[in-house]
Amino acid sequence: MTFLQVSVSVVPNCRVSVTDLAFGNYDPLLANVEQPLDGSAQLQMVCTKNSQATVMFDSGRNGVASSRAMTMGTERVSYDLFRDSARTQRWAGGTDAIHVVGTGNPNPLQFTVFGRVPPGQEVGAGSYSDVVTATVDF
Repeated sequence: MTFLQVSVSVVPNCRVSVTDLAFGNYDPLLANVEQPLDGSAQLQMVCTKNSQATVMFDSGRNGVASSRAMTMGTERVSYDLFRDSARTQRWAGGTDAIHVVGTGNPNPLQFTVFGRVPPGQEVGAGSYSDVVTATVDF
């Protein structure tokens, strides 16, 4: 009698999708003199069942150190991304990342990315933008 050994190695993997975060209109002379402008985006992630992953965001294309900014030419509008609706837990890398355990298909993990533009920024009128990279380490 002869035996056939059969095996497979399942690799950890994740797929991520995120919606755009559009803050809308920022009015530095009236509405946003003292009030921040808040917005949000949705992040959905599917990882191999039971795999551990870390979800982080970089400082964006216009960031300086750990400070994020949207730009128009040389003008900058500061903003930040948070893990909680109170906007007290910054979402970045290291200890500011989110650590998860994959639930596998068809159970995606869903997160809200909370954004805030601080009040009182004196900037010129126009459209400002930035691109932030989401990274998943597993």
